[in-house]
Amino acid sequence: MKSNYDNQKLDAEELKLDELFTGKDVVFLSQDELEKEKKKLKSYKVMKAEKKSVNLRLLASDIAKIKAKSEAIGIPYQTLMTIKMHEFAND
Repeated sequence: MKSNYDNQKLDAEELKLDELFTGKDVVFLSQDELEKEKKKLKSYKVMKAEKKSVNLRLLASDIAKIKAKSEAIGIPYQTLMTIKMHEFAND
């Protein structure tokens, strides 16, 4: 352990925190500045990919195989189909 702060001993975690908060890159904001930054972050919109429903006619045997594979993986079969179609579309 290293001594610091009026001869108090700091453990490894406390030393790491001390380094983080005494570094050059740390900027402390006033309460007003903090509120402004929070409002600015809330104003950003996260773009979600547009999804569209489709109907497909597939062989019953293919659906059974897909369901078996998805069950083995532990995800819903529709999700597995979406993942595989996305991979195919982006190859």
